[in-house]
Amino acid sequence: MGTSRPADVKNSHVDVEHLENAAKYIDQLKEYVGEILATKVTRIKTLSKSESSRQAVKVEAEVTPFGGFVEAKERWDGLIKANGNMEASLKALETKLATLAEGTRKIVENYKTVEERNHANSKDIERILDTVTPPQAAGAPPVPPA
Repeated sequence: MGTSRPADVKNSHVDVEHLENAAKYIDQLKEYVGEILATKVTRIKTLSKSESSRQAVKVEAEVTPFGGFVEAKERWDGLIKANGNMEASLKALETKLATLAEGTRKIVENYKTVEERNHANSKDIERILDTVTPPQAAGAPPVPPA
């Protein structure tokens, strides 16, 4: 097992532009998965419910003890199940990609807000430091505040 080390935060840098682009890319992936669901998976479902699949059920009734279409029917059922599993996986992936994109956008927005606050705070500190009178030399009479 590996050991866990604390992250080196001295040189950490958040590239907001890359994060924004990552969210866009994740959206594109989600759209692609949605397109697969809308076209290819729907087409597979349509084909599996076609006349030829209904014919397979009729042929199964005509199977003889010496062989027939039982194996084909078992393979067809396996294919239908695999397609259903694929559809469920793609739907789950689409949902997770949407969540990931939204989370990435939230990180970007939160980071921008923190950066804006830090910038405003640094400006406030500069303003306060500019209004402070410099320290007096040792033994000099006190200067009244302005």
